[in-house]
Amino acid sequence: MPMKMSIGDARKNFAGMINQVTEEGEPVILTSKGKRVAALISMADFELLQQIEDRMDIKDANKALGESGGNITIQDAWQELGI
Repeated sequence: MPMKMSIGDARKNFAGMINQVTEEGEPVILTSKGKRVAALISMADFELLQQIEDRMDIKDANKALGESGGNITIQDAWQELGI
């Protein structure tokens, strides 16, 4: 179970918080006014999340490539976007 810590306590115990994440592999959930606002995770967890995101992006790109539809010029795209 991830440890929860207020941002104020995290400031006071930054080194301990880093040790919690790096040595024990446990994320630390940072809270502000009782609400979860951020998480400190290990590099291994971060790299895993990046790999998952990359695979999802590739899956979405392959799906988009398989969709039918006409191509448009970059100028037409800019015009649609109001650029």
